[in-house]
Amino acid sequence: MTNTISVHTTFANLDEAKKIANFLAKEKLIACANLLPCQSVYLWKGDIEEAEEVVAIFKTIEEKYERLEKEIKSQSSYESPAIFVTKIDDESPETSDWLFKVLREGGGHGNA
Repeated sequence: MTNTISVHTTFANLDEAKKIANFLAKEKLIACANLLPCQSVYLWKGDIEEAEEVVAIFKTIEEKYERLEKEIKSQSSYESPAIFVTKIDDESPETSDWLFKVLREGGGHGNA
């Protein structure tokens, strides 16, 4: 059985995050995206950096992940976008039903 997953990454700004999220939804790679502005402090190439970013939390299923990761990497302005995946062990039946239904119905370009 395919598991529900949550994919977490960041983008440089809201416009980029929205553009990529819309593409991923259109292609039925995600059922939902939550986009949250944040202040980040991180180590990069030996230096401490600070930046305003947008956190994206994508709701999807495991079978979509390989292409989802490829699209994030190819469309992100970041040299090396950090992408984290969390398997969801439990969720409401209504949420699970909705997620699987929207991602498997008539998927964009035969991807569902």
